[in-house]
Amino acid sequence: MCRVGGVTLTAEIESGKPVRVGSGHATRRELAGAATRERILAAVAQAFDQRGYLGVNLNSVVQELGLTKGALYYFFPTKEALASEIIARCFDAWVPLAGQALEEHADLLDALVDVTYRVARGFQNDCFTRAGIRLSQERNLIKAELPVPFVG
Repeated sequence: MCRVGGVTLTAEIESGKPVRVGSGHATRRELAGAATRERILAAVAQAFDQRGYLGVNLNSVVQELGLTKGALYYFFPTKEALASEIIARCFDAWVPLAGQALEEHADLLDALVDVTYRVARGFQNDCFTRAGIRLSQERNLIKAELPVPFVG
């Protein structure tokens, strides 16, 4: 199973109503682009999770999604850019996760235990978490500047 932010966008696209994005309104084209970008990220995250960086062939991912290579490269010019985005998403999720646990527990030990359960659920249910950690472990194979976790 893989959480995909694009699912919500797809439903909003089909409704035909303008949807607020940031401080303005998004057009149907912008929403469709955002949904396509999320579909690509979800499919590639799942592939990286299952096969690792070297095991993923972007041509097969494009075929699986029914997209053109041009659509993929419009959003992500390289395989490294995809890996970097997935790692960044994984690491960006840690701060809110820890923040929520700290807000809900006065005792730091209770908060730490809660964080470990939340992380475990992430590994169990979220392909972005699994792929991000796997890619960060394979960082020596990726010829790009990658996000570094926990740098303030």
